[in-house]
Amino acid sequence: MRAFLAIPLPAALAEAARRTIAVLGVTEARWRVVAEGNMHLTMRFLGEVDASRLDALDPSFAAAAGTTGRLSLRVAGAGAFPNARRPKTIWLGIEEIGAQGALGALAQRLEAAARAAGFAPEPRGFFPHVTLARARGDERTLADLATVGSLGDFEADALILYRSITDPRGARYDARRHYPLDAGPAR
Repeated sequence: MRAFLAIPLPAALAEAARRTIAVLGVTEARWRVVAEGNMHLTMRFLGEVDASRLDALDPSFAAAAGTTGRLSLRVAGAGAFPNARRPKTIWLGIEEIGAQGALGALAQRLEAAARAAGFAPEPRGFFPHVTLARARGDERTLADLATVGSLGDFEADALILYRSITDPRGARYDARRHYPLDAGPAR
């Protein structure tokens, strides 16, 4: 199965993100827009993985999450990959509020657990963001991304292992495991 670890965006902020997509002039004719229920902060992409291999990683993921504590995060700002002149992916930024470095430390622990289990190193550095849309073709125009301010704050209390299921209407994500961002077993 195709799998990844992520922190989901709460429903109210996903709705605010959807409104931001409209303000930026993103249309479904030119962009594959991420569904509100699929908006998340990817912590580690795993790719195609046998379910039994994920079961073996369960204690490592639980330990990484369990030593983190809840995270106070803010959804703020927008940008594009590779850049705003030729955007292929539009995203919203994620910032930590309060204790700085906890989010990056969680990403490092998850990366270490994945590498110890034989996964290839993540080729890109960790950049906390929520993907809004991906370009369908070459013609892409947007409103000024710098106009996007803060959409709001939230407290992340769990890391989720998702299974990604692709179909013609777009990806669907099935939550397979919840790892609390505090002391305690996975549920």
